[in-house]
Amino acid sequence: MAYCVFVMIGKKDVVSWNSMISGFVEGGFFEKAIELYREMEVENVKPDEVTMVVVLSACAKKRDLEFGIWVSSHIEKNGIKMDLTFE
Repeated sequence: MAYCVFVMIGKKDVVSWNSMISGFVEGGFFEKAIELYREMEVENVKPDEVTMVVVLSACAKKRDLEFGIWVSSHIEKNGIKMDLTFE
């Protein structure tokens, strides 16, 4: 249901992308989360620190070390600030 609403959104911002990607990760659909992240990149929506944390989480849960390393280097190359702290 949420994905149907997401698809119908005309101009998606980073928050809507993050919400959908996060929902897929929480639901255990790690491959779909990574696929949606790649689609976000194609749509020229700039990822933020939330995007990167969620995508790295998908990589870890999927045990996809190769893509996780790529994401990590992407963060560094693009100067994405990673200021999130967890308690």
